[in-house]
Order: sequence, then C-alpha cells, then structure tokens
Amino acid sequence: RVTVTYVNAKGKTKNSSLKCKEVSEIVIEDKVFEPVNPKKGFIKSTEAGLSGFNLNSTIFMQRVFTGTGIKLFKDLTDTDTYYFRIEGVKKAETASAEFFASCPALAGRIEGGEFSTSEEDQIKIAKAFSEACK
Repeated sequence: RVTVTYVNAKGKTKNSSLKCKEVSEIVIEDKVFEPVNPKKGFIKSTEAGLSGFNLNSTIFMQRVFTGTGIKLFKDLTDTDTYYFRIEGVKKAETASAEFFASCPALAGRIEGGEFSTSEEDQIKIAKAFSEACK
C-alpha cells in the first residue's frame, strides 16, 4: 500500500491509501514507482514471518530504466538490489545467467562476472538486453 496526501480542488488536505493492484505507476517529481512482483528466495520471503507465505508479494519499486522489452527497478526495501522485468515474464528477477538464458551472449557475460551490483552496471545489463536480445 501507498498513502498519498494531496490538496483537493476545495483546498482541503486529503489522504488516500492505494493498493499495488489499483495503481499502474506513481510519479513523484522525476521518480516513477511501479508495482513489481519480485521473485525472491525462500529465506528472504520468510524473513518477515508468516507474510512470506503470501503468494502475491507485489511491492512498489523505483523504475530506473525502461528499454525495449525490459524494465529495471530498484528495490527500496533492500540495499543495492535491482530487479529486471521482461515482457511476458510474470515475476521480476535479479540479474542471473538463468534469468537471461534466452539471450546467451548476455547470460555468458553475467555468468563471467562482468557486471557488479551497482546501479550503473545493472542499467548496462538492461541496455544490452534491450539492444541485442529482444
């Protein structure tokens, strides 16, 4: 959920609480946030206790790159974690050779350790997929 505070046409301050499934994106100044359903490992998903058993773990993430067939998101709940969402794939995932198996050249570069977990390198992965792996 996200709570939005705004001033209506009559000048009154109002609050509205929105669920991820009710919103396609939220824009705050130059930042865009979208609901993302990340694929997380069992340990990470159960750290919060019973909530880890919730099948829908959609959360808002900051979109940092959009390319042809791919979007890159920054997970604001976890330091230096980025998720890729590819068109036609239900869950977003972190960079791995398995996730990018449909693009052998990129998968090989990831497996070879060419990219760090920095935002700059994660954007390079998304750009490479967008340009060469559609």
